[in-house]
Amino acid sequence: MMKRKPFALISFLLIVISACIRPQYDNFSSIGEDHYLRMVIETPAGNLNCVHFHPSSNSFIQGNAFQKPAPLNFGFIPSSNRSKSAQEFDPIRVMLLSNSKPSGTILKIIPIGMLQFAASGKQRVLILAVPADPSHRKSNINDEAAISMTEPSIFSILELWLKNYSAIPDVIIYGWADENITWNYILDVLRLKS
Repeated sequence: MMKRKPFALISFLLIVISACIRPQYDNFSSIGEDHYLRMVIETPAGNLNCVHFHPSSNSFIQGNAFQKPAPLNFGFIPSSNRSKSAQEFDPIRVMLLSNSKPSGTILKIIPIGMLQFAASGKQRVLILAVPADPSHRKSNINDEAAISMTEPSIFSILELWLKNYSAIPDVIIYGWADENITWNYILDVLRLKS
Protein backbone atom coordinates (compact mmCIF):
# COMPACT_ATOMS: atom_id res chain seq x y z
CA MET A 1 0.00 0.00 0.00
CA MET A 2 2.85 2.41 0.81
CA LYS A 3 4.50 1.80 -2.59
CA ARG A 4 1.43 3.14 -4.41
CA LYS A 5 1.45 6.53 -2.64
CA PRO A 6 4.77 7.81 -4.10
CA PHE A 7 3.73 6.63 -7.58
CA ALA A 8 0.35 8.37 -7.27
CA LEU A 9 2.00 11.55 -5.98
CA ILE A 10 4.56 11.61 -8.80
CA SER A 11 1.83 10.96 -11.38
CA PHE A 12 -0.28 13.76 -9.96
CA LEU A 13 2.66 16.20 -9.96
CA LEU A 14 3.53 15.35 -13.57
CA ILE A 15 -0.07 15.99 -14.65
CA VAL A 16 -0.17 19.35 -12.82
CA ILE A 17 3.19 20.46 -14.24
CA SER A 18 2.29 19.48 -17.81
CA ALA A 19 -1.02 21.36 -17.52
CA CYS A 20 0.86 24.52 -16.50
CA ILE A 21 3.30 24.44 -19.41
CA ARG A 22 2.16 26.60 -22.33
CA PRO A 23 3.99 27.42 -25.51
CA GLN A 24 5.76 30.78 -25.63
CA TYR A 25 3.30 32.10 -28.20
CA ASP A 26 5.42 35.06 -29.26
CA ASN A 27 8.67 33.09 -29.61
CA PHE A 28 8.01 30.08 -31.82
CA SER A 29 8.73 30.08 -35.53
CA SER A 30 6.47 32.10 -37.85
CA ILE A 31 7.07 29.68 -40.71
CA GLY A 32 7.48 25.98 -39.99
CA GLU A 33 9.65 23.38 -41.69
CA ASP A 34 6.59 22.57 -43.81
CA HIS A 35 6.79 26.18 -45.16
CA TYR A 36 3.35 27.12 -43.82
CA LEU A 37 2.86 30.41 -42.03
CA ARG A 38 1.53 30.12 -38.49
CA MET A 39 -0.81 32.24 -36.41
CA VAL A 40 -2.01 32.34 -32.81
CA ILE A 41 -5.71 33.02 -32.18
CA GLU A 42 -6.42 35.83 -29.72
CA THR A 43 -10.09 36.75 -30.27
CA PRO A 44 -12.37 33.89 -31.39
CA ALA A 45 -14.98 34.54 -34.08
CA GLY A 46 -18.31 35.45 -32.48
CA ASN A 47 -16.68 36.88 -29.35
CA LEU A 48 -18.15 40.07 -27.92
CA ASN A 49 -14.87 41.18 -26.37
CA CYS A 50 -11.43 41.75 -27.78
CA VAL A 51 -8.84 39.33 -26.38
CA HIS A 52 -5.16 40.37 -26.27
CA PHE A 53 -2.04 38.28 -25.78
CA HIS A 54 0.34 39.60 -23.11
CA PRO A 55 3.87 38.28 -23.73
CA SER A 56 5.17 39.16 -20.25
CA SER A 57 2.67 36.78 -18.62
CA ASN A 58 2.25 34.52 -21.69
CA SER A 59 -1.51 34.81 -21.20
CA PHE A 60 -4.64 36.03 -22.96
CA ILE A 61 -6.52 38.91 -21.35
CA GLN A 62 -10.05 40.09 -22.16
CA GLY A 63 -10.12 43.66 -23.47
CA ASN A 64 -12.70 46.17 -24.68
CA ALA A 65 -16.21 45.15 -25.69
CA PHE A 66 -17.20 45.13 -29.36
CA GLN A 67 -20.52 46.64 -30.41
CA LYS A 68 -21.15 43.52 -32.55
CA PRO A 69 -19.51 40.06 -32.35
CA ALA A 70 -16.17 39.53 -34.07
CA PRO A 71 -16.93 38.34 -37.63
CA LEU A 72 -13.69 36.31 -37.87
CA ASN A 73 -10.99 34.92 -35.62
CA PHE A 74 -8.34 37.55 -34.88
CA GLY A 75 -4.76 36.83 -33.89
CA PHE A 76 -1.12 37.35 -34.76
CA ILE A 77 1.87 35.79 -36.49
CA PRO A 78 4.36 34.61 -33.84
CA SER A 79 7.89 36.05 -33.79
CA SER A 80 6.73 39.12 -35.72
CA ASN A 81 6.73 41.71 -32.91
CA ARG A 82 7.90 44.97 -34.49
CA SER A 83 8.05 46.98 -31.27
CA LYS A 84 11.43 47.86 -29.79
CA SER A 85 9.81 48.44 -26.39
CA ALA A 86 9.52 45.52 -23.99
CA GLN A 87 6.20 46.98 -22.80
CA GLU A 88 4.55 47.02 -26.24
CA PHE A 89 3.52 44.03 -28.35
CA ASP A 90 3.05 44.92 -32.04
CA PRO A 91 3.05 41.75 -34.18
CA ILE A 92 1.57 41.25 -37.64
CA ARG A 93 -2.18 40.96 -37.04
CA VAL A 94 -4.32 38.35 -38.82
CA MET A 95 -8.04 37.85 -39.49
CA LEU A 96 -8.79 34.14 -40.04
CA LEU A 97 -11.76 33.08 -42.16
CA SER A 98 -12.80 29.86 -40.37
CA ASN A 99 -15.08 28.53 -37.69
CA SER A 100 -14.49 29.95 -34.22
CA LYS A 101 -11.24 28.80 -32.59
CA PRO A 102 -10.35 29.28 -28.90
CA SER A 103 -7.73 31.79 -27.77
CA GLY A 104 -4.27 30.23 -27.84
CA THR A 105 -4.99 27.95 -30.81
CA ILE A 106 -1.98 27.70 -33.13
CA LEU A 107 -2.82 27.15 -36.80
CA LYS A 108 -1.07 26.87 -40.15
CA ILE A 109 -2.50 29.52 -42.47
CA ILE A 110 -2.52 30.73 -46.08
CA PRO A 111 -2.56 34.54 -46.42
CA ILE A 112 -4.95 35.65 -49.18
CA GLY A 113 -5.04 39.44 -48.80
CA MET A 114 -4.28 42.43 -46.63
CA LEU A 115 -6.51 45.26 -45.44
CA GLN A 116 -4.65 48.57 -45.27
CA PHE A 117 -6.10 51.21 -42.94
CA ALA A 118 -5.32 53.91 -40.39
CA ALA A 119 -6.50 53.94 -36.78
CA SER A 120 -6.07 57.03 -34.63
CA GLY A 121 -3.67 58.37 -37.27
CA LYS A 122 -1.39 55.30 -37.27
CA GLN A 123 -0.93 53.19 -40.42
CA ARG A 124 -2.01 49.57 -39.88
CA VAL A 125 -2.60 46.34 -41.76
CA LEU A 126 -4.65 43.21 -41.10
CA ILE A 127 -3.78 40.04 -42.98
CA LEU A 128 -6.78 38.05 -44.23
CA ALA A 129 -6.02 34.32 -44.16
CA VAL A 130 -7.61 30.89 -44.37
CA PRO A 131 -6.50 27.73 -42.54
CA ALA A 132 -3.98 25.64 -44.48
CA ASP A 133 -5.89 22.52 -43.39
CA PRO A 134 -9.02 22.32 -45.63
CA SER A 135 -11.00 20.64 -42.82
CA HIS A 136 -10.76 23.89 -40.79
CA ARG A 137 -12.07 26.09 -43.61
CA LYS A 138 -15.64 27.39 -43.83
CA SER A 139 -15.66 26.76 -47.58
CA ASN A 140 -13.28 25.78 -50.35
CA ILE A 141 -11.42 29.11 -50.33
CA ASN A 142 -7.65 29.03 -50.57
CA ASP A 143 -6.80 32.20 -52.50
CA GLU A 144 -8.00 35.71 -53.29
CA ALA A 145 -9.72 34.69 -56.54
CA ALA A 146 -11.80 32.03 -54.75
CA ILE A 147 -12.96 34.43 -52.02
CA SER A 148 -13.82 37.08 -54.62
CA MET A 149 -15.99 34.52 -56.45
CA THR A 150 -17.65 32.73 -53.52
CA GLU A 151 -17.87 35.43 -50.81
CA PRO A 152 -17.31 38.84 -52.46
CA SER A 153 -19.18 40.67 -49.69
CA ILE A 154 -16.62 39.59 -47.07
CA PHE A 155 -14.40 42.58 -47.89
CA SER A 156 -17.13 45.18 -47.32
CA ILE A 157 -18.44 43.31 -44.24
CA LEU A 158 -14.98 43.41 -42.64
CA GLU A 159 -14.48 47.08 -43.50
CA LEU A 160 -17.89 47.99 -42.06
CA TRP A 161 -17.28 46.00 -38.86
CA LEU A 162 -13.83 47.51 -38.37
CA LYS A 163 -15.10 51.07 -38.86
CA ASN A 164 -18.33 50.82 -36.87
CA TYR A 165 -18.33 47.95 -34.39
CA SER A 166 -14.78 47.13 -33.34
CA ALA A 167 -13.02 48.70 -30.37
CA ILE A 168 -10.59 50.51 -32.72
CA PRO A 169 -11.17 54.30 -32.85
CA ASP A 170 -11.03 56.60 -35.90
CA VAL A 171 -10.63 53.98 -38.64
CA ILE A 172 -9.93 55.10 -42.21
CA ILE A 173 -9.91 52.31 -44.82
CA TYR A 174 -7.36 52.59 -47.65
CA GLY A 175 -8.11 49.32 -49.43
CA TRP A 176 -7.07 45.73 -49.98
CA ALA A 177 -3.80 44.31 -51.27
CA ASP A 178 -3.54 41.01 -53.16
CA GLU A 179 -1.80 37.88 -51.88
CA ASN A 180 1.54 38.70 -53.57
CA ILE A 181 1.79 42.10 -51.87
CA THR A 182 0.62 40.45 -48.64
CA TRP A 183 3.39 37.82 -48.75
CA ASN A 184 5.98 40.49 -49.58
CA TYR A 185 4.86 42.54 -46.57
CA ILE A 186 4.99 39.52 -44.21
CA LEU A 187 8.41 38.40 -45.43
CA ASP A 188 9.81 41.95 -45.19
CA VAL A 189 8.70 42.22 -41.55
CA LEU A 190 10.07 38.76 -40.70
CA ARG A 191 13.42 39.58 -42.40
CA LEU A 192 13.73 42.73 -40.31
CA LYS A 193 13.19 40.61 -37.18
CA SER A 194 15.99 38.14 -37.97
